[in-house]
Amino acid sequence: MLTLKKITVYPVKSFRGLDLASAVTERRGLRFDRRWMLIDRKNRFISQREFPQMAVLQAFPIRDGIRIVFPDGREYLNFLSESEATSETVTIWDSRVRGLISSGPINSALSEFIGTECRLVYMPDEVERNVDHEFGSENDIVSFADSFPYLMIGNESLDELNRRMATPLPMERFRPNLVFEGGEPFCEDGWWRIKIGDVNFRLVKPCVRCSVTTVDQTNGERVGPEPLRTLAEFRRVGKGVIFGQNMLAENPGQMIRVGDEIAVLE
Repeated sequence: MLTLKKITVYPVKSFRGLDLASAVTERRGLRFDRRWMLIDRKNRFISQREFPQMAVLQAFPIRDGIRIVFPDGREYLNFLSESEATSETVTIWDSRVRGLISSGPINSALSEFIGTECRLVYMPDEVERNVDHEFGSENDIVSFADSFPYLMIGNESLDELNRRMATPLPMERFRPNLVFEGGEPFCEDGWWRIKIGDVNFRLVKPCVRCSVTTVDQTNGERVGPEPLRTLAEFRRVGKGVIFGQNMLAENPGQMIRVGDEIAVLE
């Protein structure tokens, strides 16, 4: 039997994940997932690719804002009024969308911690960032995630990868939203449509992995070539390596829960 083992959201892009017992599915991803991100002085997103220390910052959604916790225990409550916040165009990869810019001490605190000038930005509800039209329709949208609303990985797939490496890695290195258990390693590669609880998902594209997988998510340090080196030995596609599957929700708006059974529809 295939079972949903773990649900994780990342309220701020490239910050530490937040594990949940249940979550509401939305068109742009799980509720609260990557609705915030950091931008540089040119209004372009920044991530663990350039600043791996972002991994140790923790964010918690709160009513009308977000709470950010630093490793030393400092906390900042950032409230954002959509009617009063400054709106600017921000860039994430090839997308340029409107974002609401936070003000106050949180930006200076983040800039000091990361070591570069940055600001915290929020994606309001009415903003729609389309996924790549090659893999979705004009109705398919995504938050500030790299490309797609949902990323799923099988626990057995990680077990197989770890079997090939000298030092096993935790699932957190790959920053999935959904982890399941059961089935054969990489069985998710052969699925087209699945059902988790009452929600149907369409698997649209394998996830091409980047240097973020080489960052230790517990201390925010880049630790070497793994797992990309081992993945290149048996998971290479073109110039990249793949691990995990990107998905779209076909009937969002419903809850999924840890322990839900997963049915393969196609």
